[in-house]
Formats: sequence, structure tokens, C-alpha cells
Amino acid sequence: PVLTRQQLTRLITPGTAAIEIVVEVEQVWVCMVTAGPDGPVETVRTLDISASDLAVQAAEFSTQVASRDLAFAPTARRLYDVLIGGFEQALTGVTHLIVVPDAALWRVPFQALQSPRGAFLIEERSLSYTPSLSALVALQERKARRATGRPFLLIRDDLSRMRRAVEACLSAGDWDVVHADQLTMTQFVLSPNGAGLRPYRIFDA
Repeated sequence: PVLTRQQLTRLITPGTAAIEIVVEVEQVWVCMVTAGPDGPVETVRTLDISASDLAVQAAEFSTQVASRDLAFAPTARRLYDVLIGGFEQALTGVTHLIVVPDAALWRVPFQALQSPRGAFLIEERSLSYTPSLSALVALQERKARRATGRPFLLIRDDLSRMRRAVEACLSAGDWDVVHADQLTMTQFVLSPNGAGLRPYRIFDA
């Protein structure tokens, strides 16, 4: 699904950028998304390399890294220039880079690419990978719903067989089961990860 601007704004916060590479038969595209003053800024470029040549370089580099070949530096620099070099200015101030590879680039350890400063990419910013930005947003939204949207069912520990029966019934449902010796009759209870307040119900005899 196509991301809304609001979803992209929540994902690409200041200090975060995303690079998505699309490998087609006749062309390789790169889209860089960075945080701007008025929201996400997208920059799209075509790379001056064919898909087949890129696949050869990706395979060479991944093989060198996997075999601990100490002569991998030239390949690491060359791939950096091809994939990221054109976005050096846009990456100023970026401390986390989300990488969306495609095709043979899934074999490439981007963290080992070497910048013009002689540093590995992982030394200049943290990295994460995702099959698509849409998938990452969907995962984050699902996690947020689970963190703040699921109510507790609090069960007093003086219940025995009934407690176990209720737990079995609710284990696959939308309630989180929490035991408590002493419960205060308040309207909300703090979620375990501190993400926010969630409603609960008290089950008692």
C-alpha cells in the first residue's frame, strides 16, 4: 500500500533517513527520504549502472566479506559511491539509515560499505533493514496498537480454578491477563512497557 504523508512523517523523524533501491531490467532507481522542515523530502535518482553489473558487484562484495577477504575495501568504496555517494549532502546530520534493498542487494552488508572518509557506514550511522517502508510502518502501527490498545483483565490471585479457566479462554483473545494480589479500584493501569495508560477490568468472585 502507498504510504500517506502523515505515516511517512512519523517514520522519517529528524536524524532518520530511508534509502530504497529498485532494480529493474533496464534501470536501477534509488529513492532517498529525509526529514525536512515541512515534512519528508524525497529525492529520486537513476544510477549509472546496469542491473547486471550491480548484481556482479554485489555478489563480489558479499563474497569478500563472507570469506574475510582483506582486499574488500576497493569494492566497499565503489559500491558506496554507486548506491549512496550521490546523497552525501542529504545524509548530513542523519544518525540512522533505513535500507530497503532489492534483488541481489539483499546479499550486500551495507554496514560494511566504506564512505569517502574511510569509515564503514555502520561507524557513521546505525542501520536497519526492511522489505518496504509500507511493511515497516504497518509493523510499527501494529506494535503501537498492541502497546496501548489492548485492555488488561486483572484477576485476583485468590481465584484458583476459575482463574486458570479464564486465562485459557482469553489467551488467544484481545485481553492481556495480569495477576494481582491487591488491586486499587482506579480507572486505568499503566501498561508493562510504560507506553501509556490502558483500561482494565477486574474479574472477581
